[in-house]
Amino acid sequence: IDIDEIAVRRIPALAAELGIDDGGSGVIVREIARGSIAEDIGLEPGDFILAVNDTDIDSVAALREAARTNGPWRVVIRRNGQRIAFSVGR
Repeated sequence: IDIDEIAVRRIPALAAELGIDDGGSGVIVREIARGSIAEDIGLEPGDFILAVNDTDIDSVAALREAARTNGPWRVVIRRNGQRIAFSVGR
């Protein structure tokens, strides 16, 4: 998974484009590697990862730390302006 840190409160135009109006932070997915867990769970380029296991994701380091567990994971993303929550097991 190729991800970028985005603090949308610092980039209002990006927040509007992503449909995020709460001024939060997260990471945006740029690419998905074939055969990766990210592909298996249905993440798509452009998804904005907001939280994993009830922990707000405010950096790539926070996402990596949250994903370090063996699962299952509770993931909250923003896609096309909609907030989507799902659970994934490993």
